[in-house]
Amino acid sequence: MRAGDAERKSLRAKPSILAALLLIGTVSGLAQQPVRLEPQFAPGQSLVYQTDIHIVRDGGAEGVIEDPHAARHVATSLGARLRLDVLSVVRDSGGRLQQVRLRARYEQLAVRTESDVPDPQIADREEQLRRLEGRALEFTLDAEGQVHDIAGLEEVLPEQSQAVREWLTQMRLRVAHPRAGIRVGQSWEEEDAQPVSVPLAGYVRRLRSTYLRNEPCSAGTPTTPAALAEEPCAVILTRSELVRRRAPADPTPEEFRRRGLRTAGVMGGGGETLSYVSLRTGLLVSATQASREHFDLTVSSAAGQQARYRARLETHAQITLLALHEPAAP
Repeated sequence: MRAGDAERKSLRAKPSILAALLLIGTVSGLAQQPVRLEPQFAPGQSLVYQTDIHIVRDGGAEGVIEDPHAARHVATSLGARLRLDVLSVVRDSGGRLQQVRLRARYEQLAVRTESDVPDPQIADREEQLRRLEGRALEFTLDAEGQVHDIAGLEEVLPEQSQAVREWLTQMRLRVAHPRAGIRVGQSWEEEDAQPVSVPLAGYVRRLRSTYLRNEPCSAGTPTTPAALAEEPCAVILTRSELVRRRAPADPTPEEFRRRGLRTAGVMGGGGETLSYVSLRTGLLVSATQASREHFDLTVSSAAGQQARYRARLETHAQITLLALHEPAAP
């Protein structure tokens, strides 16, 4: 090749190299732009989730209500297909989500419990949970992802109302994050405003989340709807820790105090949740959760009677979006 030809070839290659460098710089700049994982809820929209929860409890009660025949080891598996219908959406003047009203219907529900000894109360609890199948509840999801104003729960399942509230909250349909948006690699902290299930005041769940990376939504679960499978999802890792933010002189919640009871004790634990959230819709596509908690609680009556509850709980949960139905065009 002559020197002139080589020089002309080099000059022709330079614009391509320059264009590639500019493209890389542009993509890198876009990757650093903060994103807001704002769920694009719309009235008339429907989402179908599969939730699978496995809980193992070891421990029991001692004292005045101690039952030597009660189960000390109980493993419960709960699977449900949950349909969520969006009833209404409230946004602020800037278009940001303030709250959304949802109707939840348990289209299918299966529960199985195993214990170290036969316990008739276990069968009763299973029957109570099965009563949810085909039933509908309504609740409000606020801008921080917290669940409020549940309607229809007390009539259907008054004995398990707290458990169902926690179940709906654990779905975390909205990943709370700084309003300015988040970037890959960024971490942030928050406190879960929902009360813990054990009646001890002063405890909160402290959450630390990290935006790990972007991946196809199907990487979280192979059952991702085809419309979302190849879309990019933000992968969020959230670590939770149950901590005592303050130590009140009397840790008895007001509800127990009104009934003439006093509570005392300690609790602790933590866990991890890995969530896949669609960058286009802001909707939760899948989440995997694992947690461990323990508590040692004493409940005392005005007459001086006491009962002690000690237990360890291990929970594994998987939440998967099975279908997304957009509202019909007007």
